[in-house]
Amino acid sequence: MRNHLASLFLSFITTSPDPVRIALESDSARWFRGVWISGIVVAVGCGLEIWEVAVDLTNWRRHRKKLQSIPDNPGSWRYPMAALGLVLVVGGIVSETVFEVLASNSDSDIRSHESDVLSIAEQNAGNANHLAQLAQSGNLQLGLDLANAKLEIEKRETELAKEQRKTAEAEEKASEAQLALDKQLRSRVFGRTVDSRQFDSLAKILPHGKVTIWFKEPTPENFDPEPVLFDLMVESELKRIGWEVTSSSTRTNPIDKSLPFVTEVISHSTPTPSEYIEKNLSPTVILARAVDAQAWGSNPKLPLPPDAFILVIAERSKWGTPLEAPK
Repeated sequence: MRNHLASLFLSFITTSPDPVRIALESDSARWFRGVWISGIVVAVGCGLEIWEVAVDLTNWRRHRKKLQSIPDNPGSWRYPMAALGLVLVVGGIVSETVFEVLASNSDSDIRSHESDVLSIAEQNAGNANHLAQLAQSGNLQLGLDLANAKLEIEKRETELAKEQRKTAEAEEKASEAQLALDKQLRSRVFGRTVDSRQFDSLAKILPHGKVTIWFKEPTPENFDPEPVLFDLMVESELKRIGWEVTSSSTRTNPIDKSLPFVTEVISHSTPTPSEYIEKNLSPTVILARAVDAQAWGSNPKLPLPPDAFILVIAERSKWGTPLEAPK
């Protein structure tokens, strides 16, 4: 019974048949079958002795009652049958004992094998548990490594974004410098040009203004008609936006003859940086940008109304420094 219970338990923890246990159970069943056959042999031997025992009991009972015993017949078959029965009984008992010993040994082998299987199963379970713990520790370490790698990637992406911004700013500055250089080169070769958008912005802030233009008159020593042509372009744009324009030529600085002749804008007042920002570029600054003046602002010697300006256009050889916005 114990072996059957153990087999039932092992059937739940094993998924494939155990050939060793099958062989041991086959041997045990064979020895148990021998025990069962030996018991039958003993029973048959006892049956063969019944005849002789019955006659002996009958004579014993008749003798007790003082009756005449049944005559003995030496040729009766009950004697060989009794002898054969005795042999069968003795042989059956001996064989039954032997088969019981063998079956017991087989049961012991089965229990020992089951114990070994259970020990191996427990050892495997312990190993699996240990491996699971190692795997769990490995997963935790892997999670930490992944988190650190993610942080490192985010750090690298942040640094890359900073570098990209610096590169974009550098490219933008280089582009602006290239545009300024191209503009200066074009002005050196082809003469200065005007940007109509600047004059449109000027008209939005001051629709009706007055400006007096003084442009450098060409001389025999320095015959450069570029200031005259540039004056005509500026005068045309100013008239287009509705300004009143007066234009004259001069050979010296009309503001101060002792000063060099430079392109500049004279206005009622000098815009401050805050005014430059709050008013989105004052008329003075826009006009100075439109003609790429080197200087701009008011002059105490020349008091002007708020809507009046003086524009001095120098020759091309002294032009080239673009106006920069106040910091």
